[in-house]
Amino acid sequence: MATTADLAAELLKSTATFLRAMGKEHPDHEGQLEGGAQAMDMGADQAIAAPAQAAVLLRNAARFMRTVGEANPPYQEQMETNAQTCETVANMMEENPDAEIPAAAPEGSQPPPTEET
Repeated sequence: MATTADLAAELLKSTATFLRAMGKEHPDHEGQLEGGAQAMDMGADQAIAAPAQAAVLLRNAARFMRTVGEANPPYQEQMETNAQTCETVANMMEENPDAEIPAAAPEGSQPPPTEET
């Protein structure tokens, strides 16, 4: 079963991919965005050993996502969702990076019935 640290590592890797894609779209900032992507990659590689560092990087990613959203109104809602996800996982890393994350139920499945008392 995956842990919070595993989830943080995946989110940091996704953020690195996003930064690299933005760098290709904005060549004037490509070097800066690549530097951010490399930091996210390193954080992903060290998420289990350095959960506090991973939490800081996730919060930085959240700020960046909000800045992108503010500059690009058509993407603002999605960027806010991404930022909230980063912050939620950062909080989880601070609380318990070793917590197990249950697998998601298959789409369309129903929770098991509960007995009413």
